[in-house]
Amino acid sequence: GGDYHYLLQGFGPRVAWVFGWMQLLVIRPGSVGFFALAFGLAAQQLMPLAVPAPWLWYSAGALVVSTLVNLCGLREGLWMQSVLTVAKVLGLLLIIVVGCLVATLGESRELDQNEITPRTFDPGYAMILILYAYGGWNEVGYLGGDVRSARRTIPRTLGYGLAVVAVLYTLLNLAYAVGLGWTTFQNSTSPAAKILAIPFGAAGETAMHVLLAVTLFGALHGSLITGARLTAAFVEDTRRNLRQRSVTGGSLRSSPATPQSSLTFAYLVEFAITLAALLLVGRHGDAEALIIFASPPFWIGLFLVAAALLRVRQCELNDVDSRTIFRVPCYPWTVLLFMATCVWMTWSSLVYAANHLTNVAGGVGAIFVAGVLLSLFLKKADF
Repeated sequence: GGDYHYLLQGFGPRVAWVFGWMQLLVIRPGSVGFFALAFGLAAQQLMPLAVPAPWLWYSAGALVVSTLVNLCGLREGLWMQSVLTVAKVLGLLLIIVVGCLVATLGESRELDQNEITPRTFDPGYAMILILYAYGGWNEVGYLGGDVRSARRTIPRTLGYGLAVVAVLYTLLNLAYAVGLGWTTFQNSTSPAAKILAIPFGAAGETAMHVLLAVTLFGALHGSLITGARLTAAFVEDTRRNLRQRSVTGGSLRSSPATPQSSLTFAYLVEFAITLAALLLVGRHGDAEALIIFASPPFWIGLFLVAAALLRVRQCELNDVDSRTIFRVPCYPWTVLLFMATCVWMTWSSLVYAANHLTNVAGGVGAIFVAGVLLSLFLKKADF
């Protein structure tokens, strides 16, 4: 259950349940829906369909394929994810090499004056998308019950994963800057396609659209794998809690591994809700809208998870025999800095949503209020 489980341990079932409710109806559909819609837009560039809102057909198809593969089992789902990840990394390395070669050979292109578009810089809005590019690091914890030697494997995966992403993104942006020139890079909406077009022409742009589609489908597929674990834990605990309302005692406990029946149900629920979000928000092809409407509850949830860490860690530190403590650099200042970032990102995303997506913001607020009211029916549990 990842974040859901941490909130359950730190603040009890009601706070965790509201978070799970928002994950189910807002955060997860927004994230997966963004990847699906962006994949549909990329696929439409490769093979245009002559139908209304053609990108939605591709988006729905990607959702169907990923869901069916994941329903076959975790092994099959992770096998596909590994193939997609290798293809994505190789494609990014190709762009980095081409950018550096272009700069070395002096073939960078001058900026076409028609491409210059005045832009206003909004740091809050920019960071929503920039930090989203690093999103997913926390989702490794969702697989804790399905991973061998989780205590050793998960920290290594987090460390190596974040390091690889940081290095790739840094080299990629460096390749854009030296290969295209800083001005062209700043004013280009698709710098990767432009840099591949220098040595390869139209074939390079096509290859970039293929790489983009593979990357987005891989992100969609991975989000479904991890998100289903949180959804399954949330649904299973809700069912158990409602069943125990009339029973004296009882408590909510996360099981070490997610039952297959619960996962199957979770995949189907995720598919249905994400498809509904796509049909409601994605008809105009605005993929960023799905990110923005999911951002406020996402950052609020991460703030609460960090607060839960402080609370649970203090309880464990009082147990001198506890072997569950990890060493954290500069604790608690790193956690407090993270919490401050969450507050800033919550405010930035709320302001942007209120100014640009009023109807969506109102809908998300209504879902949150409904979740708080429904949480009152939960039975208190002891931990």
